[in-house]
Amino acid sequence: MALAVRYPRVEFGSGTGPRRHEGKTTFTRNVNHAGVALTGFHWDYDSGDHEINIAEATTRMIGWEGNTVKWEVELDYRDKNGDDRYSCAVDVTVFADLQ
Repeated sequence: MALAVRYPRVEFGSGTGPRRHEGKTTFTRNVNHAGVALTGFHWDYDSGDHEINIAEATTRMIGWEGNTVKWEVELDYRDKNGDDRYSCAVDVTVFADLQ
């Protein structure tokens, strides 16, 4: 049993509304078990100040096969009407117990 950790960053370009990204992290050996955690985020409106109505960021394990772990990031950042563009980045930590 060997624990391995990776720190991918997901960057989303400018846009509106909820965002979703499916990621893959590859390890040097096959994976016995894995997990993913949200470790940081940064988002900001592309122009001006706005009153924030929703600020959400989550991670979810999709699964693993061989030496690859699949995971997902979902986020949303908006004011009352949700039509203002924003840019964002999310940091995750992927843990894997390797064979």
